[in-house]
Amino acid sequence: GAPTPETVSTPPSTMGCAPSRRKARTAGGKLVVANIKQGDKKSEAILGNMQAIDEFKSLMVAVMMGDTAKIEEFQKKKAPEQRKKMEAVLRAVWEYHYKNFPVEGTDPEDDRNTPEHAKAAILDYLHGVHDAMLEYERPVFESVWGPMRPLLMASGISAQRVNKKSEFIYKKVVKKAKKELFPQICGNEVTVDHIVEGMTKDQVKVILPEKKGEEKKGGEAEEVKEKYVEKITWTEFFEAFAKTDLYKNTDPNIQLGKMADLMTKTVKLCINTHEKI
Repeated sequence: GAPTPETVSTPPSTMGCAPSRRKARTAGGKLVVANIKQGDKKSEAILGNMQAIDEFKSLMVAVMMGDTAKIEEFQKKKAPEQRKKMEAVLRAVWEYHYKNFPVEGTDPEDDRNTPEHAKAAILDYLHGVHDAMLEYERPVFESVWGPMRPLLMASGISAQRVNKKSEFIYKKVVKKAKKELFPQICGNEVTVDHIVEGMTKDQVKVILPEKKGEEKKGGEAEEVKEKYVEKITWTEFFEAFAKTDLYKNTDPNIQLGKMADLMTKTVKLCINTHEKI
C-alpha cells in the first residue's frame, strides 16, 4: 500500500546538509516536509513561464547585490499565495494529529485537537519548515558568491583554488546560518507552550463504556464522576497561531530574504578579511 509518513524518507542526496541538522523526526514533521515539497512540484510549471523566470532572476540579482528593497517588494507580492500554501501545510498536520490520536470516549470523527496535540502540530510544522529551508542554503549562497568564481578565474586563479576558496566561504556562511537563522524558525518549547495556553479550549465530555460488576457490595451503585477533556478547534488554533511572529516567520520568501541578507554580509566579511587563496 501507500507508504505511511513513518516510512517516507528523503534520499540523502536531495539534502545538502548533515542529517544531524534536520529537526523533523516525527511522522507529522516528515509530513510537513513532504507537503512543502509537493507544493514545489506544482510550481514546476514555472519553468515554461518566462515572466516568472525573469521575475525570479531579478530577485536573485537583488540577492547578489544585497538590494533589500527589491527583496521586500518580491516578498510582499508573493505573500498572499504563500500564506495560502503554508496554511494548507499547517492544516494537513493538524488533521494528521486528530485523525491519528483520537481521545477515547469522545467522537472519533471530532476534528478538534487536545492542547498536547495542538502543541505537537506546531512543533511538527516548525521543524518541517526548518528542514525545507535547509535546502535553500546552497542555491542562495551560489547567488551571492557565484559571480565571484569567473571573476577570480579571469584574474588568473586556477578553478581548483577558486573551488577550494568557495567551499571555505560556504562553510563559514553555513555556520552563521546555523547559529543565527535556523534557531529562529523553530522558536522554542516555552514559546509554543505559551501560544497554546492562550488558546480557548472547549470542555468535551468523555463517555467511557460502563464496566460490568462495578457496584459496591450493599447494592448502591457507585457515583460516576463526570469526566471532561480539553480540545481546541482548528479556527481557534489557526487564529491564535497565525497572529504570532513565529508563524509569520515561516513564510519561505521571508526566510529567503533573511538568508540572502545574512549570506551577503558574511561573504563581504570573508572578502574583506580574506586570507590568500
